[in-house]
Amino acid sequence: MNLFYSSVLMAAMILAGLFPAALFAEANVDPDAGFLNAVVLARPGIEDLDDTTVAEFVAAVGTSETRAGRPYRVQGWTRIPDGYALHVIGDHPFSIEFVWTGGGTALLRPVTIGDKGIPSVLYIKAYMDQ
Repeated sequence: MNLFYSSVLMAAMILAGLFPAALFAEANVDPDAGFLNAVVLARPGIEDLDDTTVAEFVAAVGTSETRAGRPYRVQGWTRIPDGYALHVIGDHPFSIEFVWTGGGTALLRPVTIGDKGIPSVLYIKAYMDQ
């Protein structure tokens, strides 16, 4: 019996090492109003999307379609250590993470879809400018 619990604990520790961000994320949160009004940056210091706020960006994601013609479904937010993650289902489930330190801008991290990381600017051009 003791060996069983040790094995379960070891498996949990291994999985925790594989998914550290998931361990520190708060599930299903409502983002801070200041964050939703922050200007989205795809590259540090460069307003690639003019003055698009996080709220406007999320609305654009929600009205976009995948390459297969299916609409994206916004699933909600989680709080991550340095900002928020928006969870979306398209052809594959993915998250869009924003770094936000409480100021007037929110920086997009590279977007991971499936097993491929896509720089934020390329994600915007490939998936949102259709």
